[in-house]
Amino acid sequence: MAVKRVVDINFWNDEKVMEQFTPEDKLFMLYLLTNPHTTQLGVYAINKKIMAFELGFSPDTINVLIDRFENKYQMIKYSNETREIAIKNYLKYSIIKGGKPVEDCLEKEIKQVKDKSLLVYIFNNIINYSNINITVNNIINKYNNILNNNDNEDTSTYRTRIVENKKNFEEEFEELWKLYPKKNGKKKSFDYYIRARKKGVEFETIKLGIEKYIDFIQRTKTSLQYVKDGSTWFNQECWNDERNIEGEQQELPQWFNQRIEQQQMTEQEQQELDNLLKNF
Repeated sequence: MAVKRVVDINFWNDEKVMEQFTPEDKLFMLYLLTNPHTTQLGVYAINKKIMAFELGFSPDTINVLIDRFENKYQMIKYSNETREIAIKNYLKYSIIKGGKPVEDCLEKEIKQVKDKSLLVYIFNNIINYSNINITVNNIINKYNNILNNNDNEDTSTYRTRIVENKKNFEEEFEELWKLYPKKNGKKKSFDYYIRARKKGVEFETIKLGIEKYIDFIQRTKTSLQYVKDGSTWFNQECWNDERNIEGEQQELPQWFNQRIEQQQMTEQEQQELDNLLKNF
């Protein structure tokens, strides 16, 4: 069966493609994505002379194109030593369906890469993206720290440590999810939580952020409809909000504190408060 490479039609709507790419740039980019030497990983060996022959360009033109895509557009990295190329965002889009066969294929391709800096280049670029295919995420978890830290532990030990970390993350997240007041988008929230923890955000920092948000909701008697969904709160990393409760209250209408104490508001005041809280 012939190998197929999928190119999203939004390629043609990309701002950089529309406004900056020359006709040669567009052909070269499509060639990099679909030529017969490509891999699912987006890192593969290719000689500049082969590029020139297959595209019908001169070697000088190929050198100019590689330099432009590497330094101006910052979309690729080329290793002159090993004659390999890495496409920055290829792995983000190349895997439509995952699973063990795809993961095995990616692992095999990773082991064939000679210049390991190319792997660091693509992994470091996509590690913070949300909604990455789960198979791609597994590969990143398995290899990224090894590549960045020159970790010498064997693969089975590293895999065990990753599983243990994920279990800990799950336990931490469940504790936070029980606290959060609007439980919409649990799966996405967990993905965003893992992303934050991998970036070094502490569990206690996120927990404190939720507690402060709950305190604010209770003090302002915010309607549930104006409370952020869990997935939104975690995605926006709202534990970084520097707002304090008292500071927020000072921005509320002067009648607010008195009405809270009396537990009464006019219909107009309630509407005004609801409109104000939409922006929090």
